[in-house]
Amino acid sequence: MNLAANNYRGRTLIIILAVFLILDLLAVGIRIWARRLTSKSLELNDWAIIAGTIFIVGEVASEVAVVVAGGVGLHAQDIYLYHGGTATLETAGLLAFVADIIWNLAIGAIKVSILHLYLVIFGRQQRQFRLLVYGMMALCLVCMTAFILEEFLICRPLRFYWNKQIDGKCGNEQLAYLIPGVINTALDLVIFAMPLPILWNLNMPLRKKISTAGIFSVGLGICLVAGVRLKYVLEIDYNDFTYTIWYFAILGPLEPMLGIISACLPMLPPVFSKLSNGRIMAWTRRSVTGSGGATKAKQQPGSSLSTTRTYLPGDHLSKISNRSIDHEVPLIDRPPVAAKSYERINDEAPADSEPMIADRGKITVTRRYQVDHSSGSL
Repeated sequence: MNLAANNYRGRTLIIILAVFLILDLLAVGIRIWARRLTSKSLELNDWAIIAGTIFIVGEVASEVAVVVAGGVGLHAQDIYLYHGGTATLETAGLLAFVADIIWNLAIGAIKVSILHLYLVIFGRQQRQFRLLVYGMMALCLVCMTAFILEEFLICRPLRFYWNKQIDGKCGNEQLAYLIPGVINTALDLVIFAMPLPILWNLNMPLRKKISTAGIFSVGLGICLVAGVRLKYVLEIDYNDFTYTIWYFAILGPLEPMLGIISACLPMLPPVFSKLSNGRIMAWTRRSVTGSGGATKAKQQPGSSLSTTRTYLPGDHLSKISNRSIDHEVPLIDRPPVAAKSYERINDEAPADSEPMIADRGKITVTRRYQVDHSSGSL
């Protein structure tokens, strides 16, 4: 029985979570790609965010199941009368219990990932900050464990959590949602604020500081979502659980989902750099080659544009790599090398050929160009 078919609120829940799940998977995939681009192995923060993403997939699967099989989004009375009765309500309660466990695991993993990333970026030279990060990691893991234990201990017997037809009792279920929510919101605020003083004191232009801080600003969005989520905890009516939990069921997963995006953003610059370089190179090639005769290069003596190619003595014939990156090439002075010089205006080597190291002597090949520009579209 598919209870999402005539359940607008349930379908909306599924669509929202599916969209953010896709964004999370993209963010983590691009993060791993960035690691490959920089030839770095995965670190603890990467493995923690991968674990958090796996938990989020499980969380979303549980939420979809609680809509399709448990009727979340529909009134409990309608489920009882028209959609399977107490068996469906029990399914909803059981799946909600499973989703809560997975949610706590996801939150813990994501917080550890963000904190370890702080340690990698900011903590190498600041002992006090390292101690703060380790302390926050321990606190987050302790809270995660405590909240999971609370889920198992709030009702006795445990089955009474989702099946109110048997004998049993539960503690204050509203407080069981509210207290972890308040603590998690406080932890989110602290984690968001931790790197800000260090960023502000870095020796960089103000604009750069603001842009760097902006990378971490998603954390503020997490804090806002967590705060709004607390409001809807207070509005849950446990006599109409499947209907009144709808807002909470949306905002709950959004907190760790935004956490995954926040944890991945600082790792993405290598990918942006690669994509930007690719676009610049493509634009350069189009600008050089042009179209419709917009740009013509003539090889003439006495022109204002010239290039010089130098062939140096060496033991073997080899190409100089064109893959060098500025920061990988040491800036050193080399003494001039006396050599025979030959000038050729009409060199038949292709213009884009790479310099070669020849066996004997030194040959300097000078090439001169005249560039005529005429109007036209590139």
